[in-house]
Amino acid sequence: MNTPGAIKTHKRKRIGELLIQAGIIDHAQLQHALKIQKQEGGKTVELLIRLGYIDKESVSKFLSTQPGTPSIELANYTICPEICKLIPRDFAVENELFPIDKLGKLLTVGMAFPLDLETIQKLEEITGLKVKALLCRPDDIKDAFNQYYRHDTSADGPDPEAAAKLKEALTRLEDIGALLRKIDALPTLPKTVQRAQEAASSPYTAMTDIAAIVSEDPAISAALLKLSNSSAYGFRSQVTDVKTAVTLLGLKETCSTVMSSAIIDLTEKSKVFDHERFWTESMFCASAARQIAVARGEQKPSAIFTAALLSDIGRFALAEAAPERYAKLDKALAGPALKDAEEELLGIGHPEAGYVLATHWSLPDQITKVIRFHENPKRATAYKDFSAIVNIAARMAEFQFSGQEAGEEQFESSSESLDILGLSSQDAARLYADTVKAVTED
Repeated sequence: MNTPGAIKTHKRKRIGELLIQAGIIDHAQLQHALKIQKQEGGKTVELLIRLGYIDKESVSKFLSTQPGTPSIELANYTICPEICKLIPRDFAVENELFPIDKLGKLLTVGMAFPLDLETIQKLEEITGLKVKALLCRPDDIKDAFNQYYRHDTSADGPDPEAAAKLKEALTRLEDIGALLRKIDALPTLPKTVQRAQEAASSPYTAMTDIAAIVSEDPAISAALLKLSNSSAYGFRSQVTDVKTAVTLLGLKETCSTVMSSAIIDLTEKSKVFDHERFWTESMFCASAARQIAVARGEQKPSAIFTAALLSDIGRFALAEAAPERYAKLDKALAGPALKDAEEELLGIGHPEAGYVLATHWSLPDQITKVIRFHENPKRATAYKDFSAIVNIAARMAEFQFSGQEAGEEQFESSSESLDILGLSSQDAARLYADTVKAVTED
């Protein structure tokens, strides 16, 4: 039987070995840290930082790539000052953690090192609550300290303006708590989609098995037949059965189509959402993303197509969770301007809400990460290229449906994404024209 001490030692060793595998430290550096740890105590990661072998930013990026380590953009949330009272300031600062929300007996905290089970256990003892730890960037936690743990130095009592802001923050927190609960309660994907996802993830699944699953759903079958007979694929003879369609399209394209059909079905059921406009814009964005991907040499850009198709699904999530308030947003807003307005009104923007929904649906990382970072690709630690492609494709969709001209100068706002992809404004304008032509022909 393992003792608790043995378990903790194994956990520390595992984290160290993972850092070695990731190329962040080498074996000698880990052994040095473990030697000091044996003499002085302390946490492996903190000792490695103190010794100068790693920095906090590297650790944060490493943790974000680890399976089972959920993360959150702390800056996107308004935190209730009352929540901060649950954790002593000194403890929070020392361990680089910050309270986010409390639902019943569950306390959600953002941590720079969410694998630190020892600190989580101490926090549970201090608060008497069950702690759920999410990964947060150290800089975001520091900013939250400065914003929410400030000391009142006024000698004349509370500032009326500050009191008003506090009241507003408390109200928004209640709204956000309810909002997140509703997002988490959004409908799961249809059984057909779940079965297809599970089958596709197995290396032993044959294409005939996938065909048998999807053929049970008339809407998905129709979508597969329509796609396989479209000019985009140009098969010599007409495809008339689902089995042939799945075989010709391949696993990735089939799964992409299955997912697309499922999202259409969900948005059509929304009572407050303009699903027709949303889906038309999303399809154009996906088509543009495919054009860009092909131009960059992607042989089967179905993953990028799907990621682009779902990139704004957070709009649907927010509209479902807070229909009356979301209806107050200016319908002409899009992209970063829409995100800013959502954050002002609801405390959360559609990229983060979409990430919550996509994670709830257990979608692949390459899709969830693009949904989260497509409005700010430079912050992505994984799938940065995908995020940049979708960022540019989203701007193209905005141009198309707002009636704006889309010359080279219009793509200057996407200069960071173009730089990531090694494209010019001239390339973007040409690809936009190609997308318009392709969509018109279909």
